[in-house]
Amino acid sequence: MTTLFNYSKSLTKQGKFNGKNVQIPSMRFPKKEGIVHRIRVYHVAISSIIPNVFASTDVGIDTTSYRISGDGGTTWITINLIPGFYSINQLNASVTNALVANGMLLPANIADPPIYIGIDPINRYPYVTLDTSKGNAITQIGFSVALGDIWRLFGFLTQKTFVLDGTFSATTMPETDIQGTDIAILSSFPSTKYVDGHGSNEICRFPIPYYMQNEILFPSYNTQLLSPYMTANIPEMFNGFDVQVVNASNYKPIIFLYGKCNITIEISAKRYY
Repeated sequence: MTTLFNYSKSLTKQGKFNGKNVQIPSMRFPKKEGIVHRIRVYHVAISSIIPNVFASTDVGIDTTSYRISGDGGTTWITINLIPGFYSINQLNASVTNALVANGMLLPANIADPPIYIGIDPINRYPYVTLDTSKGNAITQIGFSVALGDIWRLFGFLTQKTFVLDGTFSATTMPETDIQGTDIAILSSFPSTKYVDGHGSNEICRFPIPYYMQNEILFPSYNTQLLSPYMTANIPEMFNGFDVQVVNASNYKPIIFLYGKCNITIEISAKRYY
């Protein structure tokens, strides 16, 4: 006996692909000697954006804001980013636009701003350069990533504020994949898979494509691989199930922007004698 269960959801704004008690027709999987119940992910299709700039209490991350100053930090202007996926170049462009919008940089000088965020070509670490002489109507340029967690996108190990001219280098790669590198699919049916020595409801995991802006497919058209079967503790009678799309490293929900998700789970009963 093999049955497919489907979970679908569309987002019109920021949200999660987590289904609680997805309703299905009542199913019966009798527990009989010689019968083993198995579960696997049959298909996953996600068309969405996985942002690295967003705010979520569920995930405990807020990377939406940084600050600029024209008087050495006496006063600050907070810049709020629109949620989305940002590279270092895009973060630098945001800072340049904010300087122009607040009169700290003349549009004619946009190619040579008083704050520049770049990438070291050797170690690939970001750096921030401040040069007050390139600004407009300012006494001392300042830049701060001391709000929330945005410092992680710049390669710093903690919150940072700069109010002196110079170049300030990060000590690690920018954490542009702030929501992790792998997706895990969890179900409400406990399986025999173990993670770090503990039982887990994880039934599938696969990598997040870098710069994921369009679609995740599992199995991929290139490999046609399927999630392996796992023995599962399936209730004898049920009419609903849970499914969650989470960060495989910490099982926290992954935040998505807009788009759709469709997950098909296969449950089967196999006789072994």
